[in-house]
Parts: sequence; structure tokens; C-alpha cells
Amino acid sequence: MTSRRSTSPQSENGGETELPHELVAAELKTHSSNLCSIPQSLIIKTMEHMGMPFSQQAAVHVWLAGMAESQANPVNALTEHFREQQTLRLRPWRLKWQEVEQMLSGASARTQDQLRHEMLDAAKLRLITADDAQVLHWLLYLSDQQRLTVAATLLRKRGASRMQALNVLATQVGDRDSADAFITQFGEKLLQLPVPIWPLDDSFSAQQALLFDTFEHAPDLTAGDADHQDDTFARCFRILNETTGGGHLPVEQTPDGRWVADCTQLEAACKAAFDQAFGSLRSLEDRLTALGKEKAHESVSLAMAPLATELRKAFVAAHKASTAQRNRGAPRTPGRNALPSDGRRRFH
Repeated sequence: MTSRRSTSPQSENGGETELPHELVAAELKTHSSNLCSIPQSLIIKTMEHMGMPFSQQAAVHVWLAGMAESQANPVNALTEHFREQQTLRLRPWRLKWQEVEQMLSGASARTQDQLRHEMLDAAKLRLITADDAQVLHWLLYLSDQQRLTVAATLLRKRGASRMQALNVLATQVGDRDSADAFITQFGEKLLQLPVPIWPLDDSFSAQQALLFDTFEHAPDLTAGDADHQDDTFARCFRILNETTGGGHLPVEQTPDGRWVADCTQLEAACKAAFDQAFGSLRSLEDRLTALGKEKAHESVSLAMAPLATELRKAFVAAHKASTAQRNRGAPRTPGRNALPSDGRRRFH
């Protein structure tokens, strides 16, 4: 935190009063509902940093205590849920804000090795553009000092000299012997290449070989020629203005002559989404069952628990029906969907 946020109760949003805990949440760039998950010591330091009056600090602590109590009580938690929904109706932009914050929170939990692996998977499926591949290369493989060199190059170089400098810089990362061998084999072509190379990592060897093979058999291109490079390197990178939806599925031919689409990643993503949704439904069902054991809330549980059970069963039935529909017809290799003999993709 580098700047003090005004603790004035006057909000920028239509003159509405912003409560003290909302001020703290905004300073921490999170939603107020997340404050209970943040260490209290950090919240105290934040309020001191903001210069918040003691009266407002006390109000924050009272609000946090109330939130902790409501989360321990299912009925109060449900009340808070509807109150939050009302807030979102009054300020609909906050819903999108929460979605972006959740996305950023999930992204920040990824390690460097995990992100490198994701980059490799995206490269294999041709899901990233040349520009994206270059930025990911800088962020995931270069040192802090090398990133400063990139910044200086972007500010001072243009055209062919810029791409040459950035690709040469990419060869200065990693094992020196491997880099020297790479330079010996591809150095001359690298100085003419109009697109970025992949990281000098053994895992990218297939993408690197495809890149230079494409360039070798391409029309005359130089490092400054951007007019035709998209068409030329379409096998290596996603084209920026290309409509891809969720990305292409790689197609290959099996030994028996059938064409198949590799759906491994797509199926894994669908399974993960199903498992998450099923777990949420099961958790809701368990919480309602536990609520029913309390005499005061027995009627609520009796009314809602059967609905949660039926919803979970309907969800599972729909998933099984979808799986059966997808698997009908000719036998298929796990993770691969056979294409018709005419090569045209048909969706069931």
C-alpha cells in the first residue's frame, strides 16, 4: 500500500455513504465479504495507514465480529447472502468486479512451474499469439535484469532490430552449453526470424523445430516483415483476428487411417467443472441436513433439503445422459473423438 485512502464517508458512487469496513476493503482491493479471511493484524495496520479515526476502527471490528457470528449461524449466513444480493442489484458493476477479483486471486495462486506448463500446453494446442508467447517468455523465463533489458529494447528499437535483439536476448537464458548449441544450429536464421522464438527449454523443442522449419520453407521474410508473417506462421501461433472460441482441438490420423480430435484437455476441464459443481451441491445438502438437527430450524431443513437432493440427482442424471450421448456410435480412443470419413466435424 503506497497511498492513503480518504476515510470520508462520502462515496464517489452517487453520493452514497460508504461504511468503514467498505473503505478498508477498497484499500485492500478486495470485497468486504473477504475481510473475515484476512488476518486481523493486517486489517489493523491498514486502518492505521489510512489514518482512520478510532470510532471508525471500532465500527470495523464490530462489523467483523458480527460477520464471524453470522457465518457460524446458517440462518444468519443466509440472511447475509440475500443482503449481498441486494447490494449487487443496487450496484450491478460490483458483480463483475468480484468476478475479476476472484479470477486474479486464482491466477496469483499459480506457481512459476505451473504457469510454464500451462504455456507449453497452450503452445502445443496453438492457443496463443506470437505476441502473447513473447510476453509469457519474458515473464516466466527471464531474470529481473533481463526484463529491464527488454524494456530498454522496446523503448529504443523498432522493426527488424527490435526482434533481432529480443530473440538474441532469449538465447542468453538457461544452460549455456545448450544455448551455444542452439546458436550454432539456428543463429543465422534467428537473425532473420520475424517472430519470437520459444524458450530454450527441452519441453519446447518440438515447437522450436516447427518454428524454424516453417521459416525455412516460407517465402522470403525478414525480421522486419510483418505483412505476411501471420499466414506464414499460422501453424505455430494463433492468429490475432482468428475466431477460435475455446481454441482448436488438435487433429491427427491413427494407424488404421481414422482422423481423431484429441479432447483430453477439454474432457479434463469438463470433469473438473462437474466435480466442483457436484461438491457444492453435496455441501449444500449436508449443511441443510445439519440444520435440520436443530429444533429451531427443523422446518427450514424439511422444506429445502429434499430440493437440494433432487437437484443433485438431476445434475448427475444430466451428466450421465450427456456422457452416454457423447460416447454413442463407433468405439473411440480415450480422450479422442473420431471424425467422419469426409473430414467434416459433426457435433452431436
